[in-house]
Amino acid sequence: MVARFALTSLAVFMLIGIAITVYRAHDVREREERAAVVRAEFVAHAVVRPLLQPDDLASPIAGDRYDQIDQALGWVFRSDAGVERIKIWGTDGTVLFSDDPGQVGFRPPMGEDLRLALRGEPQSDVSTLDAPENVRDRNLADRLFETYVPLR
Repeated sequence: MVARFALTSLAVFMLIGIAITVYRAHDVREREERAAVVRAEFVAHAVVRPLLQPDDLASPIAGDRYDQIDQALGWVFRSDAGVERIKIWGTDGTVLFSDDPGQVGFRPPMGEDLRLALRGEPQSDVSTLDAPENVRDRNLADRLFETYVPLR
């Protein structure tokens, strides 16, 4: 009888431990995702937006202007290990700037996240990088947390 009580107690404690671990892991993930959104919004509004000129949003950025923006954003990647890629999208879904110059000028089919962000609603989600817009991002990781921040 004592052995049965001990085994039952052990099973109950293990179930409680598993439940707490799952809950805490979910809580930690949500907190990290919220922090990533705050970082992305900060970078977009405090770093990227002041760098941009009206002409930068008219067509893909190239030449000396691309180099200026790329160099100015370099510190973001050196100081924040969580930032893997920065893209600036045009309202038609064209990549106007990317720290990967091969993406500049690319116009994949517009995903729902980008469409909502262009309407003014910030969007974020974990991506498995299956979308056409992520073809050149697949070398960064198997999954990335993407945040779309509208700039006005």
